[in-house]
Amino acid sequence: MPTYSHSKLSTFESCPQKYKFRYIDKIKVEGYDTIEAFLGSRAHEALEKLYRDVLMTKIPKADDIVEFYEDSWERNWHPGVEVVRKDYSAEDYRNLGRSCLRSFYKRYHPFDQDKTLALEERVTFPLVKSNVNGGRSSQVYIRGVIDRLAITPDDVIEIQDYKTSRHMPTQMELDADRQLGLYRIAVNRRFPNAKEVRLVWHYLIHDQRVVSTRTPEDLEVLTGEILDLIDRIESETDFYPKESALCDWCEYQSICPVRRHLFEVEQLPLEEFKEDDGVKLVDSYAQLKEKKRQVEGELDEIEERIINLAREKNLTKLVGSDQQLKISFSRDYHFPPVTDPQWQVLERIIREAGRWDEIVTISHPKLKSIMKKKTWPEQLWSKVREFAGIKESVRLYLSKKRGEE
Repeated sequence: MPTYSHSKLSTFESCPQKYKFRYIDKIKVEGYDTIEAFLGSRAHEALEKLYRDVLMTKIPKADDIVEFYEDSWERNWHPGVEVVRKDYSAEDYRNLGRSCLRSFYKRYHPFDQDKTLALEERVTFPLVKSNVNGGRSSQVYIRGVIDRLAITPDDVIEIQDYKTSRHMPTQMELDADRQLGLYRIAVNRRFPNAKEVRLVWHYLIHDQRVVSTRTPEDLEVLTGEILDLIDRIESETDFYPKESALCDWCEYQSICPVRRHLFEVEQLPLEEFKEDDGVKLVDSYAQLKEKKRQVEGELDEIEERIINLAREKNLTKLVGSDQQLKISFSRDYHFPPVTDPQWQVLERIIREAGRWDEIVTISHPKLKSIMKKKTWPEQLWSKVREFAGIKESVRLYLSKKRGEE
């Protein structure tokens, strides 16, 4: 049975190629971790330890929790932990985690605001996918892990999540958050008679607690969005890479078509870097593109002067030393663009006259879009697919490397 998680869905959204590497090809990169993920894991372990002790009516000291964190850091540290932001060291992140835990402890001690129902609770629940062509419906399963499930003295259930991200989202962003929205669906099914359920984020670096709620209508919309996204994933065939700032933290850079060359050459000494075939080709291409841009600018200026001279002297041909240049002036009809209100008026006139079919043809771009997105019923899509071949197109896009713009 197909199973998805918030992390799995987010991976596809951020980069379909990474999704394919991880979930379809199941390529494992052993010994790789980012310092941010490593810090997050250690902080989660420490807070789980804290609330397990509290659940046993034992209130640990702040130093005990920090010591547990330090021991876990030492036990789990390995050479594959990557510090991407070179302005900071692993020790800086370690100190940050220590500070987060002390701030959290100070804010919530003696931890009697609520009672823990579950820690690191694994949840799995089905969503039903309808068949648009009238066939049998199918199920997909959603899974996740709730950091902490708690109930307050006034019987409100809280889904609590710890974040060690440097980014502090807005209330609007959290009100639309998918991860805890999914957990809300799971909790609804486990506690159908719950008085109220709150979503709570603890942003540890900022020492902030943020709360949100979801209505039944919100969850219905969320369910539809998730199923639509799953449909996109399951109908995807290309899984093209999507480059972004997140690439610096990706474990697949050494095999990714977008990042592999950078990954290979950035480790070379300067002389070897300059002699790399790819580096030399890009440098040559960039130089020629700049020359072309300059020449095209000069050519545009000369063309304008030629046209002005031809108009001024009523000429349709100019001669040079061994070349001649014909200037052709012509007039043709020009209609408003389809976004112009006048186009709507024109279209109505032609339709009412029964002549619309004489000027309308199949739009290749629209047809290609329909084929890619599979927005037509499967039977029609399959019939049209028989007429379509696959043609590769190649374009080159030159830009400054990130960090050098």
